[in-house]
Amino acid sequence: MSRAAAFRPLLLLIAVLFALPGAHEAFAQASATPELARLFPREASIFLDADGDTAAAGSLAAVALPTEVLKEARSDLSDVRIFDSDGAEVPFLIETAVPRPPPRLIERRAATPIEVRNVRPRGDKASTGRRREMFAVEIPSAPPKGLAWELVLITPAPRFVRRFEVREGGSDKGPIFAEGSIFRLPSPLRERTRIPLPEDVRGVIHITLEPEDEDSAYLEPELVFETALPVSSSPSVRVPLLETARVRLGGKTVISLERPRGIVPSALRVETPADTFYRPIEVWDEGAGHGLDRLGRGVVFRVQAKPSAESIEVPVDRARGSSLRVEIEDADSPPLAGLSLVAVVTQPSLLFARPRAGSELVLRFGGGRAHRPRYDLEGLRDALDRGARGNVGNRWPRRAGEARLGEIRPNPVFDPAPALGFAMRPGPAVEAGEYSHRMSLRAPASAEGAVRLRLSPEVLAAARSDLGDLRVVDGSGRQWPFLLEEGAAREEIQLKIEGPRRDGGKSRYELVPPASPVAMDSIVLDIKADYLDRTYQIVAEMGNGRSEVVGGGMLSRRPGSQGSWLEVLFPKTRAGSFALIVDDGDDAPIDLKAAKSTIMVPDLFLAAPAGDYTLLVGQPAAPAARYELGRARDLVLSVSAEPMEAGPLQKNPAFSPPPAESKTEQYALWAVLAIAAIALSALTLRLARREGAPDAQENKPKEAKAAPPSPSQAKSDPAAPEPKQS
Repeated sequence: MSRAAAFRPLLLLIAVLFALPGAHEAFAQASATPELARLFPREASIFLDADGDTAAAGSLAAVALPTEVLKEARSDLSDVRIFDSDGAEVPFLIETAVPRPPPRLIERRAATPIEVRNVRPRGDKASTGRRREMFAVEIPSAPPKGLAWELVLITPAPRFVRRFEVREGGSDKGPIFAEGSIFRLPSPLRERTRIPLPEDVRGVIHITLEPEDEDSAYLEPELVFETALPVSSSPSVRVPLLETARVRLGGKTVISLERPRGIVPSALRVETPADTFYRPIEVWDEGAGHGLDRLGRGVVFRVQAKPSAESIEVPVDRARGSSLRVEIEDADSPPLAGLSLVAVVTQPSLLFARPRAGSELVLRFGGGRAHRPRYDLEGLRDALDRGARGNVGNRWPRRAGEARLGEIRPNPVFDPAPALGFAMRPGPAVEAGEYSHRMSLRAPASAEGAVRLRLSPEVLAAARSDLGDLRVVDGSGRQWPFLLEEGAAREEIQLKIEGPRRDGGKSRYELVPPASPVAMDSIVLDIKADYLDRTYQIVAEMGNGRSEVVGGGMLSRRPGSQGSWLEVLFPKTRAGSFALIVDDGDDAPIDLKAAKSTIMVPDLFLAAPAGDYTLLVGQPAAPAARYELGRARDLVLSVSAEPMEAGPLQKNPAFSPPPAESKTEQYALWAVLAIAAIALSALTLRLARREGAPDAQENKPKEAKAAPPSPSQAKSDPAAPEPKQS
């Protein structure tokens, strides 16, 4: 029987099974990778709106995240995912309202009161009674499209605090749609005299001003309507921000905050139990290579008077960095007690592409076990932001309506076991003495069995360029599986400047990194000069006396240019050091004050239990590590990984380098090998000839026997033997 014939029954069985009803879906689900879906304890179906039935697949839709989701998910929404019917991830973009700019005056109209009443409680004396002022005014015609009215109270009173209520209709019995405080407090001056009105309010409104101070006089304000940006109808949520540092600098409290990815505050809220305070505050954007930009400034205060008044939120522009810097001016006052800072954000939504017809979507969230995803939709954020600036609600445009969440329920496939439990086992032992450097590591306990280490420039310098000589071992020398994420972060390094050395009208500056070799593709130079126009070259010192020109161009600056930093770019090159060569001609050398670069550093994800480990590095001949963990890359990068504690990189005291062979020894070895090869060839040839000789003898024709000589021949030939006698 042929091999093909033997497989025919098996192929027939597979075809029959695949033809059964529902077989396609079963095979698709079996081939899917459900590991990620098991990380989230809660889920909810996503329903597209009615218009979505006719919308094209791939058009944009958005689903708002309700409070129930925000409470159970992490603050940066890293443990939120969308899955389709096949169990595959659906990329999304976290959408929040773009912070609106400060209100600007569009139109002003005088508000002529229809009715004015000054009221004091019955039975009180006029000199001591608590006065209430009531106004009924008619709102002007609709404001310009997309804008709303604000009621502005103008009064010469140097100090006042009033509680206000704004009701619909001309009576003080109508429903309240706005209430709060207006005030003016001197020394230093702070005030709030504007009452924002909802965009859809029309007709007559009733305003009541009521003081709690018995000796307050009538305010008798002038009322004016001004247009302003509408009050956002989207609900806001408050997200506590993780404080990473707090210091006191020259009468200021300086606080660094971690800003979760996707959380874009529209305001920063100061929370403190202090009764009375007044603090100027500034908020700065920093981190992630964006420098230091001021996002907002203002004053936060609280007055425990009658009535009380407070303003504890500072509007901020859009933040792009990974952290915020908050400076609170205390002057000679003590720092605010119990101070915490909270981001105020508009309720976020998830923006995603509509699936094909018939595909169902489900939102899974919670647990805090997933790592933040990196989708290509992030590249659309800037484009969507630009489009949002032209929309008066500062919301991103919808292409095909909204989506909504169904009832929240437990995730039936949720598995609380560690996601990387399958990989948490040691491999074979490693010969630690073969590695030149080592670093002590301490892995904390992790719910998913994953811990993370960001590799420092020192580790990258000691390792091979492909990082194939990294190993993580335990106390017994056994290696544990890990995964590398290239380019996980950017780290700034300072370059030491040596020189300049002058040679033929050119200046050479040696730029030495703190650890070498290092891979760089740019250098930022701090040059003090108002005008600059000189050619330059970047030379990479590759080692062993070898150098290579990797870049060049013009260093140029025109009068009036801001800043002193210039950036030079070149192809990514790994070298021990770099040199900047500037053609000065007959001019003096440039005044180079500082130099720095930003390099990409990887993250190492280790699947191991809590304990002490050692990172080994520096083995040029080691093969690259291969673990089955690499085949679960998406899962590893999705789960939450706790950071490891790392000691300094040190030389390995057990390192035993292989003995270096001299050139003479190498040449002698090659000569011996060559002679041995020649001798072996000669011996082989000789044996071949010897084995061929008997064959030649056998193939030679045999000679006939000579007949005995005749008597006459014998007589004539005395040398011939005599014939034997019978």
